[in-house]
Amino acid sequence: VWNFEGQERTEGTMEMTTLDLLLQWMAMIDSSISKQESEIPDYPRVTIVGSHADQLQGDARQKIVNEIEHTLIDKKFQDILIDTVCVNNKTAGMGTKEDHAITEIRKKCKEFVSKLEVDTPLSWILFRKILKQISGQKPVISYSMAAAVAEACNIPLKALPSVLNFYHELGVFLFYSCVPGLNQKVVISPEWLIRQIGKLVYPSDDEVKSQPPRLRKQLKEEGVLDEQLLQKTRENCMELLPQEIINLLQFFLLAFPMWKDHDSQRRQYFVPLLLPRKPVIDNNRSYNQMSAPLYIIFQTNYTPPGFFIRLIASLGK
Repeated sequence: VWNFEGQERTEGTMEMTTLDLLLQWMAMIDSSISKQESEIPDYPRVTIVGSHADQLQGDARQKIVNEIEHTLIDKKFQDILIDTVCVNNKTAGMGTKEDHAITEIRKKCKEFVSKLEVDTPLSWILFRKILKQISGQKPVISYSMAAAVAEACNIPLKALPSVLNFYHELGVFLFYSCVPGLNQKVVISPEWLIRQIGKLVYPSDDEVKSQPPRLRKQLKEEGVLDEQLLQKTRENCMELLPQEIINLLQFFLLAFPMWKDHDSQRRQYFVPLLLPRKPVIDNNRSYNQMSAPLYIIFQTNYTPPGFFIRLIASLGK
């Protein structure tokens, strides 16, 4: 959604204009769904909606639509765009006075959602409801407990991985069958897991006080995560082992093992995401001396979010 009232299209006054952000967002979607053979699945699709069109005068409405569509010409990700419209959202729900474009968008959304409907067995729905009730007391359960609930719901044990993977794709539960340790657990509260991992990066003041200053500074300034910090996190997160958390970070290429601390023989991990965002530029070097013999070209003209973080982790691994 492009808000024409509150997000004006500035030229030169911002590092990225709203249109730039839209294009980068579409490129991110395309890079996530595209196949090597350049096939594009039936969904997702994008409709760019410009709101507050009542703020536009004359033919500005159509000019902006033309500008956006012209910018997308020959872009690799242009095929995921359904339409570009400008709407007067103040008329939404006003019956015959409603902007015709809003009515059309609503119609398209209903048609799209109907394609996403999946027949789900009642036993699966009951399984989800029971686990959601449990999540209030236990954010993580063992695989064996999930199997017991499945059995009570008349779900065959051999079908349990399919059920968990189905709800994992929907973001209802998290089940990582390829991550050591976590393949024997089911995270039934995804928000809880996000908070636990976030505490490593942004701990509370009380948590910082309980951590060795040298190790906290090392993580913040050098991106080096010491095993002892994981142990401290473990004190407030009994459901997961420290190694299970680091296994998850490694699975997503967000960290990789480095070495052991020479003094204590503790394992340390490099987390590129936590490196300070301060470019080091030596003005005394020429361009040729600074360049590296590695060139990566993206057809979308945008670097996928998180690409270099994962590239560093992959090379380090």
